[in-house]
Amino acid sequence: MEKTTGYKPGDGLSDASVIPDVFGDEEDHDIRLLMIAEIVSNGMLSLPNAMAVVGIVPALLITIFLGTFALFTAKLLIDFKLNHPEVHSMGDAGYIIFGPIGREVLGMGTVIFAICGTGSEILSGQQALSVLSNNGLCAIYLLLIFSVATFIFALPRTLSRLTWLGLISVVLIGGCGLVGMIGAGVSPTPNRIVQATVTTNFFQAFSAVTGPTFAYAGHFMFFILISEMKRPQDAMKAAWCLQGFSTVFYSIFSVVVYVYMGSTVLSPSLLSLPPIWSKIAFAIGLGNFLVAGALYSHTAAKLLFIRFFRGTRHVHSHTVLGWSVWTILCFAAVAVAFILATAVPIFSDLIVGMGGIAGLHNLQIERRPKKTWWQTLNALLFVVVFNVGCLMINGFQFTVLLPLKLLPFSFTQRWYTEGVRYSKGAFGTLLMLICQWFAPTTFNITFERKGLGRFTEKEIEELVVRDRTGKILQLKLPQKTVLIANHQIYADWLYAWCLSYFAGTHRDVFIVLKKSLKWAPIVGWGMQFFNFIFLARSWASDRMELSTRLAWLGRRAEREDTPLTFILYPEGTLVSKDTRPISKKFADKIGVPDMSHMLLPRSTGLHYSLRSLAPRIPSLQMIDITMAYPGIPPFGYGQSYYTLRSIFCDRLPPPVIHMHIRKFDVAAEVPIGDMSASDSEKIPTSNGNGNGPSKAKRHSTVEVEIPEAEREKFDVWLRDLWREKDKCLTRYLETGSLVADSKTIEIPLELRSKREILDAFCFFIPALLGWIYARS
Repeated sequence: MEKTTGYKPGDGLSDASVIPDVFGDEEDHDIRLLMIAEIVSNGMLSLPNAMAVVGIVPALLITIFLGTFALFTAKLLIDFKLNHPEVHSMGDAGYIIFGPIGREVLGMGTVIFAICGTGSEILSGQQALSVLSNNGLCAIYLLLIFSVATFIFALPRTLSRLTWLGLISVVLIGGCGLVGMIGAGVSPTPNRIVQATVTTNFFQAFSAVTGPTFAYAGHFMFFILISEMKRPQDAMKAAWCLQGFSTVFYSIFSVVVYVYMGSTVLSPSLLSLPPIWSKIAFAIGLGNFLVAGALYSHTAAKLLFIRFFRGTRHVHSHTVLGWSVWTILCFAAVAVAFILATAVPIFSDLIVGMGGIAGLHNLQIERRPKKTWWQTLNALLFVVVFNVGCLMINGFQFTVLLPLKLLPFSFTQRWYTEGVRYSKGAFGTLLMLICQWFAPTTFNITFERKGLGRFTEKEIEELVVRDRTGKILQLKLPQKTVLIANHQIYADWLYAWCLSYFAGTHRDVFIVLKKSLKWAPIVGWGMQFFNFIFLARSWASDRMELSTRLAWLGRRAEREDTPLTFILYPEGTLVSKDTRPISKKFADKIGVPDMSHMLLPRSTGLHYSLRSLAPRIPSLQMIDITMAYPGIPPFGYGQSYYTLRSIFCDRLPPPVIHMHIRKFDVAAEVPIGDMSASDSEKIPTSNGNGNGPSKAKRHSTVEVEIPEAEREKFDVWLRDLWREKDKCLTRYLETGSLVADSKTIEIPLELRSKREILDAFCFFIPALLGWIYARS
């Protein structure tokens, strides 16, 4: 039966004054099943993680509210469709409301959304296949296999052919959720943390809340689905069925899984289950991912197909042209989704809610999918950029600085010293650049306001320097400091150096390295120019070398009024399954409790360092940083989640780096002992022959002769400080924040200006000199 409308010829929807409904010969098939299959899919798997981020109460309220709101929007769409039966898509509705421009904007937006939805589903399918095969095949091949299957299932021209698949899909996603809940209940997380509300930052909260938001975001397909119903008047009944089922199922699934898995539940939540339960759940849910992906790609293809052939026989008849175009459109929709899923590195973040595949940093490295070709390309580019940068910096040191060092003039020695500082700053800039290009992340910084090492409110107000756009240019931290921090991953020192970039001291960073690295090609040579301190890991000989080198560096920094940042990790090594028992054994030996999330600090190296620097730098400050990385669960080990390779080659950095900073005046607040007998003009005796202090000016002082009482007092003070840091980490794991009621400063790891890119490569001066030499 024809349905009339007020449109006239040439109005853009039809060439006839009497416009029939888009489909005039619908069969009696149950669209409700397809509605449920299309809405209830992989998006629900991210809902327990949303509860872990914002708390069970806010997440549950959001889920129920959005379900209710989705029912209201469904009624609006259904009423609009019943009043305008010729409408087949959001583009058609846009034409009626806004005219031709509205049709193009909403139509294209719907196609893009449907293709992104397809990409989300094929990513879910690839991840399911990776889990089922124990990563036995390259992720790109698994993605291709699932894409081909999605294309085949999308080919039926009318949804009646997909109805029986919809029934199977609904059963499968229900079974997947049920198995997930059973698996969580059978194998709950020990010592799990379940909270009603959680204090978190905007980035994490936004990423989490997109889960329940996009879990209901399938209404853009309603016009298409209703167009194929025999009785569109029954669409509201289908909407009640859909929203009732999805809201109840989402709520029960998210609450049960979160209660049993706790705050460490991943996204998608099936990855938090024991391997056997994870495989069973993914195997069951695989069919739903396939049907949902087919529906999304079917939708994108049908929107364009109807646009091309509306009002022609190709819509209802089996013509060669109709089927040819339809097949091409289905293939194109899946192909574009495949390209997005493989070639766009942030695609999984763009569809964080739709796909629930965000947060690979939450997975242990060994459980992550195999690298894609994009990650391989990213790794190659990183290796090229970083190595070229190191070559340019080291080449600058040999071709420009070394000749200055050899010349016997005071001004050339000053130039040499400034050149070394410039080359070290270039390396710090290079570290910032590789973070910006290959591992983008953000510092989330808080400052101590109440306890040990607190900043005054005035100091905090004066710390941050911004430009006119609000971008942070500088942190006015003390310029002569010893920087200490807890040690979780090898990238800790890199991020500490990046922090010094914002403090303006990246040209004056000093660290301690193993002596075996001293002659490593390029990097080791460059670090010798940097005046880094190389130790043999034998404290009997190292203590004098450390004291001598630091005393000389401290005296030079004070005389020349240059910054100094000495980075030291008192734990001595990373927290790992190998070092944790050693820390426990040491704690038992000295009769103190071990730390929960860190290693017991060793005070000796830090004590010697402070005693060597403090007499020569009266204003010396100690900066203490408590660092935390998202994704590392309680009692987990950082290197299982973040390695230098995974961060920069696989492009999986921590999405945000939490830093809580304390500041101590060493002379007034740190019990380093009585230093009144120290002579700031003299250097402790050493048998070393480094490039720093002259032997003739070395002298035995109190720096390395520490009375036992002073040693014990400092040891206790440092342990107490470490326990405060341990409490901060406990709070972070429970709430997502290192401290309570503290304003945060968010700083993206980006260079201040594009000109600094040339600084990172020393303006390619060695390459220029080589070219000039070759031409001569």
